[in-house]
Amino acid sequence: MSKVKVFERYEKFTTFREAISKLDCVLSDLRNSVEITDKLFNNIYVCASEALNNAIIHGNQLNPSKCVELYLYVEDNAIHLDIIDEGEGFDESKLADPLLPENLNKENGRGIFIINQFCCQKNIKKTQRGFCVSMVFSLENKDNVQ
Repeated sequence: MSKVKVFERYEKFTTFREAISKLDCVLSDLRNSVEITDKLFNNIYVCASEALNNAIIHGNQLNPSKCVELYLYVEDNAIHLDIIDEGEGFDESKLADPLLPENLNKENGRGIFIINQFCCQKNIKKTQRGFCVSMVFSLENKDNVQ
């Protein structure tokens, strides 16, 4: 039996902080195409924003000659979101714990922690083009928070 994609969207973002505003259109299209709770939509929005910001700032290091790709699709009662940059990637085990007292007031360092809290499944991997953060959000568990 073949899998049917209910929604599918691909976008390429330039490596500028302002590119994040394009994310609103992509996620609005998702919301208009798929029945989704406010809570789940907000979780997806936060994770997509964090991953896109990380890709632009840390992955591509704000290099305007590089791009970030977003692939978003709905299949098998799940929303799949991939953010791919042209960076070298990172070792998640070396990220500082944002819950430690010395890290609480830092302006950055919480993105992956937030993604881990709000998505059902996350995978980080090196690809031919760069580095990819893949996230899955369940449509069956509408609260979608672990």
